[in-house]
Amino acid sequence: MFGFGVKQLDKQIDELLETMSRKIDGADYPEAEKLVNMAKADHQQQQQLPQTVASKLSNSLYFLKLSDATKVPSEISIELTALRRMINKGGAGYVANGGGQSLTAQYHL
Repeated sequence: MFGFGVKQLDKQIDELLETMSRKIDGADYPEAEKLVNMAKADHQQQQQLPQTVASKLSNSLYFLKLSDATKVPSEISIELTALRRMINKGGAGYVANGGGQSLTAQYHL
């Protein structure tokens, strides 16, 4: 039962990462593309849990957007929302901190 849920999340994160890759044009968004590629490698080669990859990628894209909103395309907002929802499946990604939540992990360019 446990393995089945993880396999479903693995499939979902793979689909999200592929969709994001297609929507991000490297010439226009090279930093966002690098982050997505790092997430793909982290999941496929390093076999990180889907929730961990979702957390790290969504946090990284959030901070990239804070630094410069033009570096992250608005076309991936649906995928970012799906990543955020995936984080809480299994409790990975966020930790409670004084009644709020704090970011715990991200990819670094």
